[in-house]
Amino acid sequence: MDIGSLRRSFVLELASAGIDRPLHEADLLLCEILRRDRGFLLAHLDETFPPSDLDRAREGLLRRLGREPMAYILGRASFGDLDLRVGPGCLVPRPETEILVETSLSLWSEGPFLDWGTGSGVIALSLLHSRPEAEGFAVEAEPSALRWAWANLKEYGLLSRCVLLHEARLDALSLKEGSLGLVVSNPPYIPTEDLKDLMDDVRLYEPSRALDGGSGGLDPYRGLLPWAARALRPGGFLVVEHGGEAQRKALLEMASPSLENVAQIDDLAGRPRVLAWKRLS
Repeated sequence: MDIGSLRRSFVLELASAGIDRPLHEADLLLCEILRRDRGFLLAHLDETFPPSDLDRAREGLLRRLGREPMAYILGRASFGDLDLRVGPGCLVPRPETEILVETSLSLWSEGPFLDWGTGSGVIALSLLHSRPEAEGFAVEAEPSALRWAWANLKEYGLLSRCVLLHEARLDALSLKEGSLGLVVSNPPYIPTEDLKDLMDDVRLYEPSRALDGGSGGLDPYRGLLPWAARALRPGGFLVVEHGGEAQRKALLEMASPSLENVAQIDDLAGRPRVLAWKRLS
């Protein structure tokens, strides 16, 4: 079978299964199997697809038809100009989280940072990659996710500037009060009652611990906001991702008086997405 025929068959199967952007996803799968870019793929559609790779290509297609996230199938995900290793046990990085990173970089200029709930390590890695002098802590409760964070930081040569910590409770961290320049977090913020409505790609495969924010999606913030108010040095920043206007309003009311709100950022769809506070002296 030539590459073009295989590509068409993949597109038809993906489209029939209701997969969004079936042509794009078929190309991702085939490029991964061929270890070539899309330009090569399009220039060689009339060539025979390597018979030895047909089983792998079909396996990848079946996994996607079963709604497994494409990032898990490929074993990686793009985030800004970074390419991260991802797989079962960690949340797939979302473009919206780039706003969280950009906001953090625009505010924070000194002092170590702490990334609470690091997952794949995407936030910590992005901060370290952008600030060659920076050092920080990446904390994660899920051991399988922490392994992905370690692999990503190692691949980019950043382990010497980041301490990885396996911990589920902020108050168990042995950090001196007033020692951090930045606390940043993309915590679980999907209300428990809304988990059933998530896309199958997310609901069936991504870790619920990284998604479930409890009633109203606010549980993780109840401990994070007061802890950050103590852990930050005067002039330090707390930057968090959240979901929607109701959560934004609740978080602004929940914050300690020692935290001054300095940024409220919406995502490209106009949905409230990021909040930032500055620790007062």
